[in-house]
Amino acid sequence: MSEIISYSLELLIDGTQVSSDDLKKSVASVLGRHVSSIDWRLTQTTSEHFKLSIKGSLKDVDACHERINKEFVNHYSCIRVCDEAGNEIRQQAYPILAHIEQQLRAFINRAMIEVNGFDWWDSITPSLADQRIRDEVQKVEERIGEKSSAIHHPLELTLFEDLIPIVTGSIQYWSTSKPLSAGDLLKILSDCASLEELQEKLAEKTRKISLWDEVFARYFDDVNKWKEITKTLTDSVIPVRNKVMHHRPMQLWELRKLQDAKQAVDTLLASAVAELPEQERTEARQVSEEWLSAWARTLGELVRPILPIVGDIMGPFLKQQEELSRMFTEAALPAITVQDIMQPFLKQQEELSRAFREQILGNAVQRLVESLRDQQEQVGRAARHMAQLAASSTVYVGSTDSIRFHRLTCRYVNRILPENLIRFAGRDEAVGKGYVPCGTCNP
Repeated sequence: MSEIISYSLELLIDGTQVSSDDLKKSVASVLGRHVSSIDWRLTQTTSEHFKLSIKGSLKDVDACHERINKEFVNHYSCIRVCDEAGNEIRQQAYPILAHIEQQLRAFINRAMIEVNGFDWWDSITPSLADQRIRDEVQKVEERIGEKSSAIHHPLELTLFEDLIPIVTGSIQYWSTSKPLSAGDLLKILSDCASLEELQEKLAEKTRKISLWDEVFARYFDDVNKWKEITKTLTDSVIPVRNKVMHHRPMQLWELRKLQDAKQAVDTLLASAVAELPEQERTEARQVSEEWLSAWARTLGELVRPILPIVGDIMGPFLKQQEELSRMFTEAALPAITVQDIMQPFLKQQEELSRAFREQILGNAVQRLVESLRDQQEQVGRAARHMAQLAASSTVYVGSTDSIRFHRLTCRYVNRILPENLIRFAGRDEAVGKGYVPCGTCNP
C-alpha cells in the first residue's frame, strides 16, 4: 500500500486584536469536520502575530484552504507563507493548460493556412478590431530577438486570451453607429432606383463578415459546441491559467474543471474535418477576400481625411533630415557617427509610417508625433555637439562621471551631458589624467 503524501499550509495571522484562545476556537470552527483528519496547530510567534500550520492529504488540506479563504480571512488579516497543496495542484494544471493552448493554436494555423495561405497572419490580423493582438506579438518578438523570433510563427507568440478573438473576429464596412454625411447618402442614392435597393445597399455596408461563421465553422458539424468551448475558455481556463502562471492560490475543483475543459476541447477539435471539400474551401477563400476588401475600403475611408495631417507632420521632419545631412557634410563627420545619430530618428519615422499603415490612429499616433518631436530636438542637439567637436582640436572625450575616454565616433559619446564633457587633444593627455580606454571604441 502506497504511503499517503502530506502537504503543508501555513498562514501568518494578525494577533493584535484577538486572544490565542479565541483564535483557536475560530480556527477549529472553520475547519469543522476536517479537524480530525489533519494535523493543525496555532502558535504565537511574536506578540503581534500567530502562525497557523495545517498538514494532511491533498484533498483535506485543499478543503481546509478553501474554507479558510471563504470564512476566515474576512475576519482576520492573513499572509500565506506556505502552500504545498497549491503548488501540487498548479503543477498538475500546467501540462493540461499547455495541451489546450497548443491544440487551439495548431487548429487555427491549419485552418487559416488551408483557406488563406501560408502568410495568413499578415493578411488577416491587421483588420482585426483589437490591434492589441498584433502589438503584443511584436513586443514578444522584440524581447526574444530577431534570430529567435525568426523560427516562430506569430500565432505561437500570441497571448492565450487572444486566440479566441482571432477565431471569432469580424469586420464591417460601416458600423451600425456610423454617422452618415451628405456625401455618403448622395453616393448611395445615386446607385439606387428604389427604396428596396437602398435598404439592400445599407444592409450590405453594415453586414458583418465573421471569420467564425464563414471559415472556422465549416470544419464542424455542431457549431454550437464552439460557443460552449468559448465560454469555458473565457470563464474557466483563462482565469486558471493566470493563477498557474502567476503562482496564485488554486483549488482542486478548479483543476477538475480544467480537466473537463481539456476533454471538451479535444472532443471538439477531434470532430473537425481534416480538410475542407473544394467547394467549401473556395467559398471560405472568397469570404476572406471579401474581408480584406472591406478592410481596405474601411481603412481608405479612415485614412483619407488625415492624409493632409500626415503631410503636415512629416514635412518638418523630412526638412530636418536635409538640414542634418548638410551639417554632417560640412562637419566632415565619419559615416559611423552619422549612422549612430540618425538611427533613433529614422526608427521613429518608421514607427509613424507603421502606425498609419496598420491603422493605429488616435492617441497612439499622437504619442508617436510627440516622440518624433522629442527625437528631432535630441538629434539636432547631438548633431551640433558632434559638429563642434569635429571642428575643434579634440581627438578623444570623456565624462566627469566616468573614468573611460572615447573616440568621437563612439556611440557612448552621445550620452555624455554637455556639462560633464571633457576634451583631450591626444591619448597621452587622457591617460595622464587617469582615464582608461573605452572597451567599445578602443581609442
